[in-house]
Amino acid sequence: KQTETEIFELLDDFFSELDKKEIRQPMSWILSLFIFKLLFILGYRLEFFSCTSCGQKITPGDNYFSISAKGLVCNCGQAKDKTKISDNAIKILRLLNQHNLNYIIKIKVAKIEYQQIISLANEFLRGYLEKELKSQKFLELIKNKTS
Repeated sequence: KQTETEIFELLDDFFSELDKKEIRQPMSWILSLFIFKLLFILGYRLEFFSCTSCGQKITPGDNYFSISAKGLVCNCGQAKDKTKISDNAIKILRLLNQHNLNYIIKIKVAKIEYQQIISLANEFLRGYLEKELKSQKFLELIKNKTS
């Protein structure tokens, strides 16, 4: 029941955001946050506090995101599929794991973090579902036609 309630609340937050007359955030950003939250609720957890390769606490600096390692890795070099991630993007992912969608959407985010989180959401989906979803491309198509 808890999972069903969480999914309902996430969908409610997501559709409420989409229903706003003036959406302040890029659609791809909102969709990426939704994807992360949904996968977290469904049990696809990622580690954002310790290196999944060596176990050391993640500290600011050179850190990477790895789907195969299921989270963050430090510069120990253990993951093959690692993607560089900024400290602010790590903070956003940690907050996303702990707060609802509406809370995260209100946070001012730099363009580089938008791009990183959007890219990581796509990577996360591809890694777990083992296929490319068309929803991201569809939303970008709609965005380009309405701009």
